Amino acid sequence: MEKEIYYNELLERWFEAQGTQLAASSYAKYYQLYTNHIRPFFLGVKVSDLSEELLEQFRGELESRKACRCGRALSGSTVKCVLMLVNRGLSEAQREQFLDRAMRISAKCQRSRTEIQVFSEAEQRRLEAYLSSHSDISRACIYLCLYTGLRIGELCSLTWQDINMEEGYIRVERTLQRLKRRQPEGKRTVLVMGKPKSSSSDRVIPFPDFMREKLEGFRQTGKEKGYILSGSEVDPLDPRTLQYRYKKYLEEAEVPYRKFHTLRHTFASRCLMAGIDAKTLSELLGHADIRTTLNIYCHTTLQYKKEQVNRLQPFFS
Repeated sequence: MEKEIYYNELLERWFEAQGTQLAASSYAKYYQLYTNHIRPFFLGVKVSDLSEELLEQFRGELESRKACRCGRALSGSTVKCVLMLVNRGLSEAQREQFLDRAMRISAKCQRSRTEIQVFSEAEQRRLEAYLSSHSDISRACIYLCLYTGLRIGELCSLTWQDINMEEGYIRVERTLQRLKRRQPEGKRTVLVMGKPKSSSSDRVIPFPDFMREKLEGFRQTGKEKGYILSGSEVDPLDPRTLQYRYKKYLEEAEVPYRKFHTLRHTFASRCLMAGIDAKTLSELLGHADIRTTLNIYCHTTLQYKKEQVNRLQPFFS
């Protein structure tokens, strides 16, 4: 056994061992976090150099660091995930006897309210009017997201067999993602078809009756196995292509650009405002824990809060 080993080398070994155990999306996410936040700090640091002071220094820098692309502070969930990976490396060091004592970094971080963007009622009206004025499957599926909360990867992986027109529901069993290759050769990314985000994401979603008419005209007899967006039984539509189309649709509808996931956030917020209970909404969205739904979506708009308060009536007038 080696007498000295660098911490990054040890964590790289852990990733190599976990390569077949982790889902492709999880592996890509964790390795990106390692590359961006852990490897630069621990560059040249041997396991024997680790100390509580060094770990706390890393934690402090992580929590104060700004994300390069968007200029915002790292989210609490990102910080927690990075710290979890650091602890995996520390556990591996102890298991392989490079550390003679247990050493951990606290993964607790201050909770912050998750801020989400939704389309305003006026924006949604304009978007729906635009989508309804064009007859093509891509626009119809954007409309579908507004009333089912489907994720973009779930939408791109749908086949006509997944949609029960008669009963009015969609079965979500797969998701399509473009992920970075573990060992880049040629193209840096690859399309990966896999299981949904979690076991709870494998779900059945009812859709409103009016969506049946919008979808029915695109279904072709004998092509039930085909992906609804591409029409092919072999090649689904790349989520990146749908992203480009979505951005174009917003421009043509004169609606300010917001990321594709805003369709899902808008659906969830409208459900709560319509009186759908949080448990039901959690199941519709495929959240593993109802607390996720409550933490994200129960910070309703001021307009909705005012409407709810105005339902109170005085005992004396």
